[in-house]
Amino acid sequence: MKIKYRDLLEKDITTILDISSVQFGHDYLKTDTVLKYLSNPKTYIPVIEYEEKIIGYSIIHMFNKDELVQHLGLNNSSQIEDISSNSIIQFRKTTAIHPNFAGKGFGNNFVRYTMSMYSADCDFIVSLNWKRKAEIPMAKISIKNGMNILAEIPDYWCKASLKSRIICPECGAPPCKCSAIIYIKKLQIK
Repeated sequence: MKIKYRDLLEKDITTILDISSVQFGHDYLKTDTVLKYLSNPKTYIPVIEYEEKIIGYSIIHMFNKDELVQHLGLNNSSQIEDISSNSIIQFRKTTAIHPNFAGKGFGNNFVRYTMSMYSADCDFIVSLNWKRKAEIPMAKISIKNGMNILAEIPDYWCKASLKSRIICPECGAPPCKCSAIIYIKKLQIK
């Protein structure tokens, strides 16, 4: 098996948009958003290649507590009170593996690799996981990699789906009623 991890290149954007559409719905991720992320020094978009073809990607932001609260749209930081205000957080916004490669260990290995790759200066890793009906597709991977549930945010994608007309693969046309499950892992003091 030829597996390679690397950073996203601008020429690869269409490929991750296709994976995103299949996994999260049409227009969940857009070209202008990816370009904005690529120009942000606090955002990383690693990809996983199998036999020289991109089969997955992650979007990872480095945040402080206030930035995390704002990004998640929380009214206050009481849901994440375990995180101190000066903590550096690896926020795993999205991880997607093409469905043809799901259930074969690619996702787990990719998450493990990217968690370690970008955690050198971090105090916490926080992961946003999609809950569709009663299933959390990334739950097993999050737990295998030492994460625990921190909170559930009901209807997390509702506003975004209405604003951007995202067609959720679970809910169909907006509004999306899916929840987000937030996982957390406290890293060892270095």
